[in-house]
Amino acid sequence: MRKLLFVACFLVGLGHAWAQQGYTIREVDVKKEPFNDAATLAKLPENTQLTITKRQGAWMEVTSVKANGWIRMLSVRLGEPGGAGSAKS
Repeated sequence: MRKLLFVACFLVGLGHAWAQQGYTIREVDVKKEPFNDAATLAKLPENTQLTITKRQGAWMEVTSVKANGWIRMLSVRLGEPGGAGSAKS
């Protein structure tokens, strides 16, 4: 029983610890739900820092200073703008 309780607590904690940092690589619409035809809540400019809290298909649920909602995964790069691995010309 104790082992089961430990595993359950670990899995709950893992969900909260998963959040990753990222930024937008282009201007992007923040949607209410992870669908193209969902209501647009806001527009985020390029290089907006985000916290990614969830993934669903080709969508990421994000929080930022300006808006919270869903954006397309291909509009996000993990890490910080100008950090290692970013290609600036």
